[in-house]
Amino acid sequence: MTVLATPPVDDVAEVRRALRPVAALFLLYPLWWALGVQVPAWALVALPVGMWVLLNRRVLLLPPGYLALLLFLGWVGVSAIMLSGPRYLAAYGFRLVLYTAVVVIAVAVWNAVHRGLPGRTVVRWLVALWGAAVLLAYPGILVDNLEFTSPLEAALRIVGLADPFVTALTHPEFSEYDGLYGSPRPSALFAYTNDWGAAVGIGFPVAVHALVTARGRAERLLLAGLLLASVPPILVSLNRGCWITIGVAVGYVVVRRAAAGDFRALAAVVTGLVAVVGTVLAVEPVRRVITARFEYGNTSTRATLYEASWGLALRSPLFGWGRRSRRRASPTATTSPSARTASSGRSSSPRASRAWCSSSPPCCSSGGTPVRSPAGTPTCGSTPPARPSSCRSRSTRSCPCPWPSPSSLSPSPACTGVALSTTRPPER
Repeated sequence: MTVLATPPVDDVAEVRRALRPVAALFLLYPLWWALGVQVPAWALVALPVGMWVLLNRRVLLLPPGYLALLLFLGWVGVSAIMLSGPRYLAAYGFRLVLYTAVVVIAVAVWNAVHRGLPGRTVVRWLVALWGAAVLLAYPGILVDNLEFTSPLEAALRIVGLADPFVTALTHPEFSEYDGLYGSPRPSALFAYTNDWGAAVGIGFPVAVHALVTARGRAERLLLAGLLLASVPPILVSLNRGCWITIGVAVGYVVVRRAAAGDFRALAAVVTGLVAVVGTVLAVEPVRRVITARFEYGNTSTRATLYEASWGLALRSPLFGWGRRSRRRASPTATTSPSARTASSGRSSSPRASRAWCSSSPPCCSSGGTPVRSPAGTPTCGSTPPARPSSCRSRSTRSCPCPWPSPSSLSPSPACTGVALSTTRPPER
């Protein structure tokens, strides 16, 4: 792979102009989210960027190992033979377009960097998106049910498109309230709280790198402030995947630096851990929420889903299932919508609470109260709720079956296994 040591000035100016759509995508992401177009924006940005890639195909550079990703896209394309029906084809096309858009943008950025675009510029784009997700998490934590209708959502509603999944993607919501743990979980800039956790977890080490390589005092102070500000939302998010991602990234850096004889990173990590643990122990609401997360997790529900998915994958390893999974999957490999919602780490929010409380299972009609078992699955119990309503949604305060607090998880044997219906799909 040939890399230009000193790219011509005109070449650098050209790549900056070519990547202006990418810069606008990252730097103005809160605006696209407020307009409800943050998801289709990726495909729209990929169009002009892809044209630039095609015009420069003679000198195009592919990152090492990129062939594996191209093979994956080809595999996804071939798997379309398992689809039947326009709705499944639309969902498949939606994902394929996003996959392709990300590949095109990544190739363009890679080539732009090798043609003179400073790597620090790309890092700043990523940190800008990460920082916006962190700061916008606070309104959702401090104010329950903070949401609004985006222009795209309103337009789709006018034309009669009211698909729940499309609504989830176009409806800006700062957090999702979890009735089981009694806390809001940040979701700003993303459709689901788990998406927020994944983005913040991946962006955290990028922000640390930006801090370590910052050249100016003001930039270092800003990045340090953002990193400190990210700790409370990350803890309150209850996203174990986010925690593990950050832990692995930090551990990797510590080991590499220690192997080089530099123990400053280790000292910084130890100091940070002491500060975080001290904060958790000192702030009672945070301690209660985190304790409830580990005490009433959904590990067993996820394990059931993973086991079922693995079994289905072994039965159709090349092209998957598509729509045919509904007809051929075994009963043990299927799960109720509410179990899938539980596994996503989500309970009540302005949209999800309507799903959890949309109907009453048989035992609810006889006075029972739907609860979550320690495994995380919704069941029906006879213990009355600890407070009038755990839905915390202005549209469902009269919910006939509110969730109780975590302290009243005592499912009734006669109702065990009865699941509430859901109108909002799980994360796709």
